[in-house]
Amino acid sequence: MNRAVPLALPLLALWLGRATPARADEFHFEDFRYGQRALGMGGAVTGLAVEPGAAWYNPAGLARLEGAEFSGALTFVGFESYTLRSGLRDEGYFQPEDMTASGAAAEPSYVVASATLGRHALALTTFLASDRSLGFSGRVAKPFDAPGGRDEVRFTLSDDRSARQLMRGITYAFRASGAWALGVSAYWVAQTRSRRLRRSRLLQGSDPASVMFLDLTTEERTSTDSVQGRLGVLWTPAGPWSAGVACTSPSVPLAGQATYGQILADSGDRAGVTDALPTYVNAPQKAEAQTVLPGHCRVGGAWQGAGWTVSADLSVVLPMRYQRFNVADGPAGLYLNDVTHELTVNAAVGVEFPFAARWPMRAGLFTNRTSAPSVPALPKGFYEPHVDRYGATWSMGYLGDKRSINFGLEAQMGAGHSTASASLERLDGEAAYIRLEREEWRVVFFVAGAAAFASSASRELLDLERLEQRAP
Repeated sequence: MNRAVPLALPLLALWLGRATPARADEFHFEDFRYGQRALGMGGAVTGLAVEPGAAWYNPAGLARLEGAEFSGALTFVGFESYTLRSGLRDEGYFQPEDMTASGAAAEPSYVVASATLGRHALALTTFLASDRSLGFSGRVAKPFDAPGGRDEVRFTLSDDRSARQLMRGITYAFRASGAWALGVSAYWVAQTRSRRLRRSRLLQGSDPASVMFLDLTTEERTSTDSVQGRLGVLWTPAGPWSAGVACTSPSVPLAGQATYGQILADSGDRAGVTDALPTYVNAPQKAEAQTVLPGHCRVGGAWQGAGWTVSADLSVVLPMRYQRFNVADGPAGLYLNDVTHELTVNAAVGVEFPFAARWPMRAGLFTNRTSAPSVPALPKGFYEPHVDRYGATWSMGYLGDKRSINFGLEAQMGAGHSTASASLERLDGEAAYIRLEREEWRVVFFVAGAAAFASSASRELLDLERLEQRAP
């Protein structure tokens, strides 16, 4: 086979990663699974990391591969939905109404190109670390009996958030012996996030002089870069059992910048406001910014026998707190500056069994609990949504000598709380917040595959090493 093929695969992986947008949620760490087995088995593969996706769960697993491989996954069809109970509200003007946001969720989740020669393995990777975006919008028009001849209230709310997170990395693994392997990964993490929140109220009457208008728009855009490392160990003794552990360091910020601003248009007879329709503009400002991902560890074990595989994982996100922006204050209700990650434990279990010769079937269950703090009953400020999700996976695959492919389904759902402003009128002064119930769910159809490009020389070397290990 042409030796240029293995060299071209890492370049293809990097090119695909550069072209892939990712909407990220930094408080959930189990949004996606990586690797054919992981996709079907709920991500419970830390002690079973013997595929290119091992670069994510346990980089030591790459040392158990042979030759060169290219692996990737694509979510062809996906749909996600969010509900914010009583999210459309403006205190004292109308009864609150529910808000929903939904849309397609179809993006690549990972690309890995790896090469193994003897005891050493090297891989270039691109991972979509998580996928979360939403845009709530709502409008209400209600009869309203108010002083000044106003007989109708019209209220509009839009809350659009987006983010991009891309992790490009390099992994090195070493097979220390027949049973032990070590691996280390280094990632460059590029993140951008934005939020545009607009609230407007119009009190309408038959007399044009009785119209009262209030519109508040706040915006924030942030871009940060950081680096992060991961270390893994894999133990695969002779017999049905195997185990692994992998720990990831907190990310180290390198550079970051934020731009934020606020526009207020106000007309009416509230205290201190005239009918001249003044517009107050908080001009866009720039500040240094950072995003720090917390450290976390995974431990897992697996049993394999008679074609069956059963595995389980436990992951722990370590607590952390930091200031996102280097500013003294900012527009009310605009952003979350004091970021807190709480100690969070997630678990996954998976099973693989032969449906037919060369046709493995897999299933798994997993938790995707958030590391964001709980929202108090009477919040004093803005909190990130606190939603614990729970999911299940299923896949069917074909395993060839040099090619493999899997297709399957993943579903996640959860419930928790979020925050919202109680009154538009108070946002330009002392803001008031309330806690709301929040529901989320997502269903994704995925296809994942891998191709092996092992040269005859590397295979002969691996066979020679096995003979040497068996020799007395």
